Amino acid sequence: MGKAVLAEEVLLNYLTALAKGSVGFIPGLIVGQTINENDYVLHLIRTPLHETQTKDSAPVKVGSLSKMSDLQESWVAEHAKCVTRMLPGGISVLGIFVIGPDDILIDTAGQNKFRSTVVQIHKKLTADKFLFGNGTSSEKIVLQFARNSLRYSCKSFNVENASSNLKPVEWRFTSQPTRWHQLKCHFNLDSVGSIQFSPDNLKQSLQSQFDKVVQAVADNLEISIFTINSHMRAESTPLSNLEGNDSDVFSTKLADSKTGSGKRKIANILSTHIVDFYQDCNKVCNIRPYSRCKSLELKCSGVLESHIYVHEKGTVGDGIKILKEDILRSLFSRLEMHYETLIEEEAAATPTDGTVLHEPPRRVMISLANSDINFYDYLFPGEGVSEIHQSLQEFLDLKVDATLINKNFEGKAGNSLDSDERLAEFALQGAKTVQGFSFPTLRIASLIVALAILLISIIVQLYSRQ
Repeated sequence: MGKAVLAEEVLLNYLTALAKGSVGFIPGLIVGQTINENDYVLHLIRTPLHETQTKDSAPVKVGSLSKMSDLQESWVAEHAKCVTRMLPGGISVLGIFVIGPDDILIDTAGQNKFRSTVVQIHKKLTADKFLFGNGTSSEKIVLQFARNSLRYSCKSFNVENASSNLKPVEWRFTSQPTRWHQLKCHFNLDSVGSIQFSPDNLKQSLQSQFDKVVQAVADNLEISIFTINSHMRAESTPLSNLEGNDSDVFSTKLADSKTGSGKRKIANILSTHIVDFYQDCNKVCNIRPYSRCKSLELKCSGVLESHIYVHEKGTVGDGIKILKEDILRSLFSRLEMHYETLIEEEAAATPTDGTVLHEPPRRVMISLANSDINFYDYLFPGEGVSEIHQSLQEFLDLKVDATLINKNFEGKAGNSLDSDERLAEFALQGAKTVQGFSFPTLRIASLIVALAILLISIIVQLYSRQ
C-alpha cells in the first residue's frame, strides 16, 4: 500500500482560486504532519516571487512564473526555512506544489525541476538541525494542479536517495476536519546557566555560543522527566486514552469564529493536555567555555511557551518528542534571528558599557480562521501588528484579522527577568561591571544594603538619646 495524503476541502478551494486568477506557473509549499507514513496537510502556501520583493515595508507582490525553468530552487528553500520557524513543533514542510496550465509531472523536465527543488529544501533544512524542518519521513511529496482542467495529481520520492523514482500517491480532499490533540507547556530557561565569551572574537563566539545554548537546553530536555496533567504516563500510551482538559471539544460543538465563507467551523482539537518537565538539578548544564575571559557574560532567563499538536492517532511519546522539538525550534529561531542584530549593535560596544538587556523577538501566536491549529511569528521590540500582517502575508500567504493575533503569548520584556512573567529573554551582561550577578541577586543585595543602613541609623539615634 502506497503513501496517502489527507487534506481538507478548503485547501482545494485555495488551489482553485489561485489557478483561476493567474497565468503561468505558481509554486508553493505543502505544510503538515506525518503520522505512520501518511501525511496530513494543514496549509498550502504560495511562494512569493524573488524578483518582485519590495523594500521599506511595502506590500509584498506575488505573481506567477512565465515558465517552469524560471523556478529558483534556492529561493523556495529559503522560503521553506522562514515558514518552518513559524510552525509549531511536529509540523513541517512535506513537499511542494506547482500550479500550471497542464500536467507538469508527465514531462521529464518538470519532474526534474520538482525533484531538484525538494532536494534543495531538504539540504537547507538539514543544515539547521534544531529546526527539525524535515519531519520524520524522507519521503517527500510533489503536487501538480492543472489550471485548464482543474485536475491534480501527486507523487512522492525518497529525498535521500538520488535514484529514487517518483511513486504515485493517493491525495484526498475531505470535508471532515482532521482531529488533533493539543499539548501545552512552559519551559524554564534559567537552567542554561551563564556563558562567557571574548569580545575580540565576537562574531565567531556569539554564533558558537548561541549553538551551545540551544544544545544545553536540548541536553536538559533529554534528561528531564515529564508529567501530563500532573501524572506520569508511559510513552506508548495513546493520547486518546488520556482524559484531557477539554476531551469533549470535538463533539458537534461549533467554534465561535467564522471562516472567510461565513460558515462556522467545527473545532478540530480533540483534547488538551498540560505537560510539565522536571530536571535533575545535579545534571543541569552550565557551560563556561571561556572561563579564562571575563569580558562579556551571556545569561538566559525566562520561560518559553510551547503549544503543539499531535494527530489523533499519536501517542504520549509522539507528543513529548514534538514538544521538545518545538521548544528547541523556537529557541533556535529567535536566537538566529537575533544574531545579526547583536553583531551589528554589539560589535562596536565596549565591555565597559555595563549591564545591557537584549530582548530577542518574542513568540506571537496566530490563530487560523478555518482551523484550530495555531501558527507563530516573532515580534522584535518596537514592532507591532502591521509588521505581523506583512510577515504573515509574505511567508504564509495569510490575511489574518487582528483579533486572531495574540501578541502577549509570551508577555513583554521588562527590567526583571522574572520567570513567573513567562518571558523568553536573554541578558548580555558586562562581567567587568557586574560579575556573577543576575538581576534578582542585585535586587537582594540592594535590599540588604538598605536594611543595613536603616539599622545603623536606628542605633545612632538610640545612642544619641543616651
